[in-house]
Amino acid sequence: MPNPIKKRRIILTALLAAALAILVIFGMFSVDSATNNLAISYIENLGWEIEQRPAEISHITLPEDFDIIYQTYNALQKESNFDLTAYKGQRVARYSYRVLNHAQSGQEEIRANVFVLHQQVVAADISTASAGGFMHAITDVSKLNASAQ
Repeated sequence: MPNPIKKRRIILTALLAAALAILVIFGMFSVDSATNNLAISYIENLGWEIEQRPAEISHITLPEDFDIIYQTYNALQKESNFDLTAYKGQRVARYSYRVLNHAQSGQEEIRANVFVLHQQVVAADISTASAGGFMHAITDVSKLNASAQ
């Protein structure tokens, strides 16, 4: 017959391990509320209406040397007074939100993407979630749905 103290110890250890695993998983997939609020505020101050919970959160390390894709993206950022060249090699968080009032929101999923480093917005854009779609400067509010204004 197993020792009851040993059995309790095994059960307690298993419960603690499960609780720790849940905390780690929750921490990995939780939304940083300060960053989320910063991104939402930035987007909404431009007139975009979005879902308040990010559709996606990812972390990207910007390359040390920009290829043609990053050069083109940075040219788009400069339209919104951002410049990613100062952040080469840095790891940034990208918060993506579903846009509700873009002129094409009814036809396809439109996202507002905000890149944050050290609680500072360093880049942002509006784009489709589908391949072959479009991307434009987040400050280009000419694409706001006229009936939503």
